[in-house]
Amino acid sequence: MVPGRGGEYRGLDTGVMEFADDFGHIVHLQPRAVERPRDAADIVRVLEHAKRERINVAARGRGHSVFGQCQVDDGIVLDMSGLAGIEVNGDTARVGAGVSWGDVLRATVPLGLAPPVLTDYVGLSVGGTLSVGGIGATSFRFGAQTDQVRAMTVVTGTGEIVECSATRERGLFDAVRAGLGQIGIVTRVDLPLIAVPEQVRHYRIPYPTIDELLSALERFVAERKFDQLSGVGVIDPDGHWTYHIDAVFEGVGEGLGKAGLDVAGVDITPASYLEYGTRLDAAIEQWRTAGLFDAPHPWLDVFVPGPALRGFARTVVRSLGPRDLGTDGAMILIYPIAESSTPLLPIQAGRGYLFDVLRCNVGASSERVDELLRDNRSLYEAAMQVGGTLYPISAVCMSTQDWQRHFGSQWGPLQRAKQQFDPHGIIGSNYRAPWPRS
Repeated sequence: MVPGRGGEYRGLDTGVMEFADDFGHIVHLQPRAVERPRDAADIVRVLEHAKRERINVAARGRGHSVFGQCQVDDGIVLDMSGLAGIEVNGDTARVGAGVSWGDVLRATVPLGLAPPVLTDYVGLSVGGTLSVGGIGATSFRFGAQTDQVRAMTVVTGTGEIVECSATRERGLFDAVRAGLGQIGIVTRVDLPLIAVPEQVRHYRIPYPTIDELLSALERFVAERKFDQLSGVGVIDPDGHWTYHIDAVFEGVGEGLGKAGLDVAGVDITPASYLEYGTRLDAAIEQWRTAGLFDAPHPWLDVFVPGPALRGFARTVVRSLGPRDLGTDGAMILIYPIAESSTPLLPIQAGRGYLFDVLRCNVGASSERVDELLRDNRSLYEAAMQVGGTLYPISAVCMSTQDWQRHFGSQWGPLQRAKQQFDPHGIIGSNYRAPWPRS
């Protein structure tokens, strides 16, 4: 049994199979045990036990991964939901790593504050998105969520509880942000908060073609007249694509007239800041009811340089039919991104885009999912050919060579950080990267 004074423990005889699954429903690795820590000290004890048993430990937030990224075979999964505290002090929120971004919003918006960058779905854990980057509709203004972190508390593989930031233990800080959960277990995060209005207006602006959507998106980014921006494409059962931009003005103002747009055909929805920020909560519940949540989700997510976006988007749209993408709960999403300062986030210098292929393949057999994974690999390679890189929330099989190419000049520093902070190779999930283990 895992030694834990305050944490909650579950072994094979008490049910751990839900932790051998995730939102993707593709990879299923059965852990030996699940521990729900309540503080960093609980995690230290789990790591000590894992070192003796020579097994791996992986942190799991809300289980929204799509390719087993928060799973571990015959190891210990840390259910981070017990690390749920939120303290707001001025323009900083100190939050537990298991807290969802929606929880943060509900605590801060009544104070007129919110984090600068939110994922569209705020049911994700803070620790989970910071392990990969965290991209949202304000990323063209503020970059990734990892760019905005002020400080972190991390339990290293050596059992130390370390406070790190840009000015303190910088090596650990840079290795943990977007470090795929392989270097340490984040337990607490200090997030900046910015002033936000009580009300926003959401504009759904339709476009007949992907080229016209991208032209408008590029113009909106340059003009900076909207506060939030993302592009969306969906396909119907007959193979017909429709496109729109989701644009948000925060507060009140001149609206579309300010952006030089005609309101004809544009859906305009006023909402409170909190209502809009949590808008997908209801959609997720509808997906659960309709069975869409339980379908395979072999997503592909890549960063694409701005000059290559149009050609890559055309390639993707041509390659996808209704059976490839799905027609319910499936879409392509495009987020413009400012240059990132996170060393491990592979966004090229200058403005780029996150291009998401969010498949939802209801009723797909395992053989069909394998075909879609091969398609993902092909599109990933197409992105690389134009200077793109993987956003590693994706369902893409990666080799050692792929990971070395992915991290580029950061591969060496990342390996050295692993040796320094987790020399026994205890911490690590199903990313299959060749981390050293003594």
